[in-house]
Amino acid sequence: MRLTELTPEVVHEFIEKIAVSRPEYIDGKRRQNLNIYYNGVGIVREPSPEEMEELFQEHMQDRTANQKVRTTG
Repeated sequence: MRLTELTPEVVHEFIEKIAVSRPEYIDGKRRQNLNIYYNGVGIVREPSPEEMEELFQEHMQDRTANQKVRTTG
């Protein structure tokens, strides 16, 4: 399965919880920590170098095609 979109279903499947801390003000700037706790760490495997190259090439082809559509459309 190749994820192409972050949907609520995907978030619920892969994220156990999101913890947001209370905001702090440091040097006049608001700062807030965010911790994301994932489900099933280790279930999603990293692509091999060959798969990564193939995915990159697909991405570049899609990007080039989308740019051509925008300039000619």
